[in-house]
Amino acid sequence: MKRAMILTVLAAVMSQGHASDYTWPYLVLTDKNGVETTLPVDDLELTFSNGQLVSANGSRTQTFSLSDLASMHFSKTGDPSAISSMAAAAEGPTEVYTLSGIRVGTFADLKSVRENLKAGVYVTRRNGQTTKLSIP
Repeated sequence: MKRAMILTVLAAVMSQGHASDYTWPYLVLTDKNGVETTLPVDDLELTFSNGQLVSANGSRTQTFSLSDLASMHFSKTGDPSAISSMAAAAEGPTEVYTLSGIRVGTFADLKSVRENLKAGVYVTRRNGQTTKLSIP
């Protein structure tokens, strides 16, 4: 059901012409952990295979589990914090910062981050990877 809904919405929007012609040049995918991934729609190709959403944009390919996706929407702006979003492993020490760059602290893992911080959007660093984290 979820896959059919996603396909219908994407087909309807994409059939209207090139998304960047309508000033919606980005597709934002949000997973159940609040991690956002922003994809430019120019030359974006989306396919579904074995419960996965596969996005291809030029030479870059990313795979997302449909069961892990919470939402998706088109956006007029790219990643507002200029940080490339990527799936973050839930285990291991995680440094957390506010969007203005103030260090909040270091937590044992993402679960601890979610349990100890109030609702908001944060920047996390783990093993040299920087991601955005939204806590509802």
